[in-house]
Amino acid sequence: MNTRFIAASDAAQHARQVGSAGALFVGGDGSRKALVMEVTKELFDCWHDDETKIAQLELCVVLMSMAVWAPQMRHHHGIWWVDNIAALMALVRGRSRNEELDSMAGLIHTILFSMGGTCFFEWVASPDNWADGISRDGLQDEWYRRHNFTPSTFAPPLILLQLPCLIVCRIFQFL
Repeated sequence: MNTRFIAASDAAQHARQVGSAGALFVGGDGSRKALVMEVTKELFDCWHDDETKIAQLELCVVLMSMAVWAPQMRHHHGIWWVDNIAALMALVRGRSRNEELDSMAGLIHTILFSMGGTCFFEWVASPDNWADGISRDGLQDEWYRRHNFTPSTFAPPLILLQLPCLIVCRIFQFL
């Protein structure tokens, strides 16, 4: 079996505390998975009350998608496309001056370490991002349908944003 994967994710903020997000994943076995993340007021309440939270949404969908796809990513190596520079820089550096991005970037790298996998994060222009449509149109997006991705929706486990890295590490060692 091929131990590689590819993924793309995207998010949109439509108004203050209103957004949408989605991600697409192609596993080494050829499986194609599409996720639409439910973006709720409770998610925004996890962060400071700033008006713009697009970078946080972009990074959150990466984090939460990894949590959902953990079994398919264990001991695998891949590339993940992101179209938001602030989120991408937090992923590439593994940290950020923004405490919310810093925390999520740390959790993402903790999850990858715990699962024995690696991921190369790369920028993609929004019009070229596979996940652009699903992040805006959800399960109504035509692109993921044409390319035979299996759809699902999920409510992100918000507790993941509040757990210490050591606990997250232990959890993902066993998923």
